[in-house]
Amino acid sequence: MVRLIVSHGSSVNRLDVHGHGPLWHAAQQGHGEIIQFLIQEGAVVNSIDQFGATPLHVAAENGHCLVVKHLLQADAEIIKDVYGTVPHVNL
Repeated sequence: MVRLIVSHGSSVNRLDVHGHGPLWHAAQQGHGEIIQFLIQEGAVVNSIDQFGATPLHVAAENGHCLVVKHLLQADAEIIKDVYGTVPHVNL
């Protein structure tokens, strides 16, 4: 479905009202294959939402180790959110 939407011209960096893009949502759900596709299509791995969280934050918080690995391999930065927390994996 994601490939189809992107093939019809939808931006891989379009954000919702919370500042979450497709990469953030895929990271939250642990969809590693979609993460790889979105990165290949130019998704910004360090996009920041209204709370300063990145896809790396949400992937780590949800224990999606493979997604964390994909994001780090794509040069995702380990940055603090507005609460001063950095991404950490909950196992």
